[in-house]
Amino acid sequence: LPELLRWAKQQDGQSCVIENLSRALKGSVVRRFAVDDEVLEEPSTFGSLPQRTLWLAGLYWYLLQQQSGYNRYIKERLFEHGPQQAKGIAKRLKQVETLFQNTLFDRHARLWLTQFQEQAHSLRTIGRRVRLMEPGGGSHNIPEHVLYRAGQRILEECGSTFNEQGDEVIQLNKPLDYYLAEADSYQPRRAKRLLFPHKSPDVVPNRDSRSDDDLVQSWCDMLVDKSGAGAVAWQQYPDAMQAARELVVLTRLVLLDETGEGWDTGFGII
Repeated sequence: LPELLRWAKQQDGQSCVIENLSRALKGSVVRRFAVDDEVLEEPSTFGSLPQRTLWLAGLYWYLLQQQSGYNRYIKERLFEHGPQQAKGIAKRLKQVETLFQNTLFDRHARLWLTQFQEQAHSLRTIGRRVRLMEPGGGSHNIPEHVLYRAGQRILEECGSTFNEQGDEVIQLNKPLDYYLAEADSYQPRRAKRLLFPHKSPDVVPNRDSRSDDDLVQSWCDMLVDKSGAGAVAWQQYPDAMQAARELVVLTRLVLLDETGEGWDTGFGII
């Protein structure tokens, strides 16, 4: 509203085309999305907020562009005003699709891409995160619900601040495992089976289940493993594999195999 009022006062008594109003109102959005490539690709942050928010918004915008129910004018507007992140998402998704050309990877790549976009629709991975700092210097960027499952002890005895990004940071007096083991309501989660675009789901160690950063790092480490199917995938489709890695690093959408669809018929589940 302040932007609209400011623009209206500047144009008082003049005749203006609607494009001028649209340009004025979207200016702050365009500036918000204008992020340097060096910042976005910085490996140590793994797309942490607010960068993750920008790329998730780019993913949502890309999905809107793919909707078939819009008329021609809406589609033109979506493509005309699309942020650079939407274009980056589209480019990387197209690169991953080249895995469809190989029957060894086709089913896995299709399932992975489908689930990747479904994550964006469900919004279930975009809950509030809290960073916990341990006495030894280690840190955990965990979902808020994990903090509450650890009981009130952390909230009662540990001080919290907010960093420059607006994230809450809590300085623990003891290791996180101490608080989790102490909480009666806490039940350790089962090891997670993660989806990959080139092979059957693989299990990530249970110790990585709490931290977003650990989970993303574990997924990336497993993706770049050049043994088995990974050797063929990286040799024949390096751009597709790198694109998949960048999609996860930038959005932090790590996909879980919750239905068992990702397994090859020749594999058994133990």
